[in-house]
Amino acid sequence: MSDKMKKEYKILKYVERMGNKIPHTATMFIFNIAVVLILSVVFSAMGTTAVSPVNGETITVVNMLKPSELVRWLSRFHQNFTGFAVLGPVICLGIATGICEKSGMFESAIKLSLTNVTGNAVVFIVAVIGVNGNIAGDAAFILIPSLAGLIFYGMGRHPLAGVFLGMHPLGERFP
Repeated sequence: MSDKMKKEYKILKYVERMGNKIPHTATMFIFNIAVVLILSVVFSAMGTTAVSPVNGETITVVNMLKPSELVRWLSRFHQNFTGFAVLGPVICLGIATGICEKSGMFESAIKLSLTNVTGNAVVFIVAVIGVNGNIAGDAAFILIPSLAGLIFYGMGRHPLAGVFLGMHPLGERFP
């Protein structure tokens, strides 16, 4: 391994180590909800307002910890999730990915499909799929990076390099 590759590998190991220190997603979600609820109390006590750019109405910050607002918020809690269009495919892909990973299907498929393929060809193919993945649907942003990481891991490369390569570089759908 060349000195440049060793340096790049150390950088990826550092990114992986820092990423492993991040709390679980559910913990961050609950923490963010708590922060928003507390900020609603603070800003409503200050009488903070804003003007809606859509219709010009004045919007006043509401104390979300008042019993009536808390009941209203909790009664509509499920609508936030069911109204999120990507949630269904993401849950299905998460379950399918977990089953395929635990059963060994991904490992077998990667070993069978990559026996005669050079590393540069895989890099090019993953990059093309990553760039064009959003044409297929919104769930591509979840699926392609995780599969690219598995492919790179199966090839003996650092999986984060595959994850980063599989991500859509623009972060939004093409018009």
